[in-house]
Amino acid sequence: MVLGQAALTRIKTVQSEKRQFNELITKQLIAFNKIICEVQKSDHKSIQQNKSKSDFLYNKTKSQAIDWLLFNLEEIREMALNNIPTGICSWNNERHSDSLDSFLERFILQSEYHLAIVNETKIAILLFPPEEYELYKMVYLNKMKYNDVAALIKISTKTIERRVLEIREDIFESLRKAGIELDNILAMKKKYKNIT
Repeated sequence: MVLGQAALTRIKTVQSEKRQFNELITKQLIAFNKIICEVQKSDHKSIQQNKSKSDFLYNKTKSQAIDWLLFNLEEIREMALNNIPTGICSWNNERHSDSLDSFLERFILQSEYHLAIVNETKIAILLFPPEEYELYKMVYLNKMKYNDVAALIKISTKTIERRVLEIREDIFESLRKAGIELDNILAMKKKYKNIT
C-alpha cells in the first residue's frame, strides 16, 4: 500500500511539474513572438528601401522564394514538424540551462512560425478561383513545364507565364496580409537549404 501511495504522489508531482513547464513555455513563446514582430517591422523597412533601389532584383528574388515555397510546401511542413535538435538530452550541465532554454524557445518558435507560413500559403491556395487552382496544380504539384501546360489547355506559353506570375503575386500578397514578409520566407529557405 505504501508503494502505491508513493507512486501516486510521484505521478501528481510529475503532472504538476509538466503543467508548470507548459505554462512557462507558453509565457516565453508569447514574449519571443513580440520580439519577432518588432524585428520583422525593422526588416520590412530595410526590404522596402532595397526594393526602391532595385525592383528587378527584388522581384526576381520574390519570385524565386515564392516558387520555392509553392514547390516544396509539404516538405517544408514535414521539416518544421520533424526537425528536432539532436543531442539535447545529453546536454544537462546546469551552467548551460539558460542557454539551452533560450535555444529551445527559439527553435520551437521558429518551427511554429514556419508552420504558420505553410498554413497561410495553403489557405491562400484554397481561395484561388477554379482556373487558377488548376494551373497551380499543374505547375507546382505536377511540376509540368509551361509549354506542356499551354498545349494541354490550348493557350499560349506567355499566357501561362503571366498567370503563374499572378499566382505568385496572389500568394505573396496573402502572406503579407498575414504579416509574413519576403525576409521571413528567405530565412526559412536558408534554414531548409537542403530542400531545393
